[in-house]
Order: sequence, then structure tokens, then C-alpha cells
Amino acid sequence: MPKNKTELMVLVSIFITLVIILWVFVMYENKVYKEQYGDPIGPQVDNHGCLLPVGDSWCPTEQKCINILKEKCAL
Repeated sequence: MPKNKTELMVLVSIFITLVIILWVFVMYENKVYKEQYGDPIGPQVDNHGCLLPVGDSWCPTEQKCINILKEKCAL
């Protein structure tokens, strides 16, 4: 336990520095992963930008992406 204010400030500074270093490391690893394997949701969209894994599909009559599990597209 810190005995005075100076020791407390040093401990807080060390903690903040470690958190920043950890954050930078995680962000770097995430960037490397995306460069190596691509964005996991990127290739799973259709020509209109609808997200296929969540059930979206292009509705030509409404001219928008709809979730086929929740809405119907009137043809």
C-alpha cells in the first residue's frame, strides 16, 4: 500500500502505462489478423450490401435490404 501521495501517483502512472501498452498490442494484433484473414463480415454481403449471415436479402420492390426472417418482400 502506498505510504504517501507520490507513491500513489507513481503506481497510478505505471498502471495507466500498462493499460495503454496492452491496448496498443490488442489493436495491433487485430490489424494483423484482419490483414491476414480479412474482415469476417466483408465477403458475406451481396451486391447491394445486404448482410447475408443475419438473414438480410435485397427486396427489389422496396429497393432496400430486408431481414427475411422478420419481413416479407412483396413481389
